[in-house]
Amino acid sequence: MAPRLVFIAVALLLSCGKQAVVQRPQAQPDRPPPRATQPARPATRPDVPATPGLPLSGVVYFDFDRAEVRPDQRPVLETLAAMIRIGVFATVILEGHADERGTLDYNLALGQRRADAVRKYLIGLGVRPDQLWTVSIGEERPADPGHDETAWAKNRRVEIGR
Repeated sequence: MAPRLVFIAVALLLSCGKQAVVQRPQAQPDRPPPRATQPARPATRPDVPATPGLPLSGVVYFDFDRAEVRPDQRPVLETLAAMIRIGVFATVILEGHADERGTLDYNLALGQRRADAVRKYLIGLGVRPDQLWTVSIGEERPADPGHDETAWAKNRRVEIGR
């Protein structure tokens, strides 16, 4: 930049009262034109929907005192994984639940193991780990408030939300 300033100063001195015309140098032909940049994607949070108006709800059920994804529940997760991979949902919350049998601490731990099992299964299907959030609710929010096997079977679950 210093040679340009010297050139301008010399041109002004030589003009001796004449109006100096200074031209800006042309863009260098060997330089590529500036690239257009894409706007940065906003950070996603689990409480902000990835696609407004698009509902997401799903439930994966578990056997008594178990945290393994049952074979009959895998199609739900395969569909969800495909939707996450193509960008329909940016992030997903996996809420682990348990029935009322067992202590509060045990059921919280069981709910977490269930949420973690679903997370691991989805990662195995190609979902990025940073797209999955897990939380355990334990027995605190039963899907069915009954006190029999039918109710308990509905409460042993992972709810999928966003």
